[in-house]
Amino acid sequence: MAARYLNGLPEYFPVFCRIFYPESCEDRLLLPPGWVAQNGEQVPNECTLKMLNCLSWRVGVTKLVRGWLFETGWVQFVQSNRLHRHDVLIFTYHGSGVFMVKRFDTSGCMPDRDLHAPTYFETRQYLAHDFDYEDSYTDSSEGAATGVSSIPAFTVVLLASTIEMGLSIPIIFWMTNVTSEERNWRDALLVGDRSWTVKITSKDYEVQIRRGWRTFVSENQLVVENICKFELLPYDEVRFMVSIER
Repeated sequence: MAARYLNGLPEYFPVFCRIFYPESCEDRLLLPPGWVAQNGEQVPNECTLKMLNCLSWRVGVTKLVRGWLFETGWVQFVQSNRLHRHDVLIFTYHGSGVFMVKRFDTSGCMPDRDLHAPTYFETRQYLAHDFDYEDSYTDSSEGAATGVSSIPAFTVVLLASTIEMGLSIPIIFWMTNVTSEERNWRDALLVGDRSWTVKITSKDYEVQIRRGWRTFVSENQLVVENICKFELLPYDEVRFMVSIER
């Protein structure tokens, strides 16, 4: 389940660990049965795996009596992150289907590529694997195939720096779904029936929401650890429908 709260602050986020072995984990990943028993009640059928470099991948959760699996989309996650035998993966569940993932290699350290947003040329290598919005996943006991939402989206766990300085949009998301041209935007964030005008700047392969962001944060009473999902709506201008998990 999502984080438990004490006096308005998260008590803890549920965590599990897996060691990567290609022969058993390359095509799918089994979630620990004990973790599922304690925390799986509110885990949806479609989840997001997010690395510290702000790149994210959607995976389908196959829920069977014999175990729960990350399945649809898992291969893309493995290939894009170039997982190797004996890599240790730490999954922290932040609710709303969002898992923050940390990977430690055999040296005991996290690879640099996991910590920093990719350069333009590295991003081009990711594009072959990521953001396939027409996947399907297998649903629970009957194993029925259900379509995954086709709306492009990314999810952010808010940090103090994000609230104060502005939101960075993952460059791979922007290049895949909006434009690679360098230009300034003046567009909108929507929550329910309200909207906020913001300025999105794209320069040197960095995309940020700055002007208007602080007003959006203040009027929506956003705080550190809130989880925001940004869904790109089908308009000529850039409009994001924002869902907030507190």
